[in-house]
Amino acid sequence: MRTLIIASFAIALNLSFAATAQAEHGCPAGYTPSAVTPGQQCVPIPGEIRADGPSAPVSRDAQRWGAVAYDAPSGAIGIAAEWASKAKAEKDALAQCTAKGGARCEINISYRDQCVAVAYGPSPKGSGVMVRSATAASEELARMRAMETCAKDSGTSCQTFYTGCSLPQQPR
Repeated sequence: MRTLIIASFAIALNLSFAATAQAEHGCPAGYTPSAVTPGQQCVPIPGEIRADGPSAPVSRDAQRWGAVAYDAPSGAIGIAAEWASKAKAEKDALAQCTAKGGARCEINISYRDQCVAVAYGPSPKGSGVMVRSATAASEELARMRAMETCAKDSGTSCQTFYTGCSLPQQPR
């Protein structure tokens, strides 16, 4: 009997520690404490939670593509977003670039299920404009990356031309 009481006490004690450890960080399932914000703020774990509720696995059909096309001599830029395939996004970006006067439009960047930013600055060759694009999980991070690359490559400051996202569509 004494062994049964000790075993029950040990199990109860072990379970109470497990519950304390789970609740210690204070965030609900799918969230984690933010390391960059002051105080206790919970942020979604990437890929775990979306603003519209728990995320389901993304099917291939739900993916979204975007692309940026650029013609350096004319400065024409074509931007496509929210396409179901890479080929369609690139075709649309090239068509937009051509419609804006580009004679030699080329794909600058293609991206899937993320954000893109396009920055521009003076060409280091002395004439024309240089365009740099970057992708990331958020528009702000993509913008920072594009601006950093553009400034490094041009040797001077750059400006943001475009930011946007092509994020997966959740099944309804």
